Amino acid sequence: MLKPQFNAMGLGFHLKGASKVLGFWHSGNTAGYTGVLFGLTETGHGAIVLTNSNAGEWLAIEVIRSIAETYNWPIMKHIVSLNNIEQEKYVGNYLSNRKNGLGIGLEKEQLYFKQAGTSKRYNLYPIGNNSFAMVEKPDNISFVFEEQQGKMLLTVYENGGHATSLTKQ
Repeated sequence: MLKPQFNAMGLGFHLKGASKVLGFWHSGNTAGYTGVLFGLTETGHGAIVLTNSNAGEWLAIEVIRSIAETYNWPIMKHIVSLNNIEQEKYVGNYLSNRKNGLGIGLEKEQLYFKQAGTSKRYNLYPIGNNSFAMVEKPDNISFVFEEQQGKMLLTVYENGGHATSLTKQ
């Protein structure tokens, strides 16, 4: 049930974790109520948040993020900020062995990425040392930068384990 089947889904659960499955969640609602269940795969910790609102999923997720911060869970944490100087070293065009391209840019103190050949940009937010996530999928896709032998390398982890390596050109 907790192995990636399609995108970020297991069998019945949404999966969290970029380099491996670290957690799972499911939500549901009925007239006037919404509930979210969240659990960690390695420790068995978790939370269930119930709201008395048809649109309570975002509130429940913020409550779970606060629990994740308090108990230092490896995922679902709040986003931290960096200054421009720290972010500038990541800016550039990255290519993989398959010649797939990815551009990392910086505008108005906001790091972003876009795939080659597209105009859609996605903002990146720091989640740890040289690690970034996008707000649309903060726990399913992570961008990890690493400097090796004077070159900047980028590994993009997706949906519980798929990794793509790119090199800054």
